[in-house]
Amino acid sequence: MSNRAYGFVASCLSLSLTATAACAGTLASGLLFGGTAQTGFACNVINVSAAPQKVFNPQAHGVIQANTCGGPSLTAAATLPPGGSCTFVGSVSRGQYAQCTITTGPLTDPSTLRGTIDVRSNNGTVVLQTGEMR
Repeated sequence: MSNRAYGFVASCLSLSLTATAACAGTLASGLLFGGTAQTGFACNVINVSAAPQKVFNPQAHGVIQANTCGGPSLTAAATLPPGGSCTFVGSVSRGQYAQCTITTGPLTDPSTLRGTIDVRSNNGTVVLQTGEMR
């Protein structure tokens, strides 16, 4: 486990010992613009750890049309097995930027997840821009 991961777990544990709120993290992309040809986006999240990880509350600057990354709350979270992934896709207006965000479950170190965002055109078949979710 990296020093970053130890720090995350330690802060979540100390928070859980002193408060009732669950500790969760966030993965988010930057703003991407694919030009006037853009019509949609796809956000992908992959579990790169050896343990199952929970994700929920996918959000986007755009309209989400399909989602395998869980619902809006922890009770509706998607559990990603080791090596597992989830995706949420949707439409974005021409001339507007795209952006993706997802919340990690309690005690899930966000560094155990990797994410990408693709801005697409032609009904999602041509990738115009790709970025990372961090």
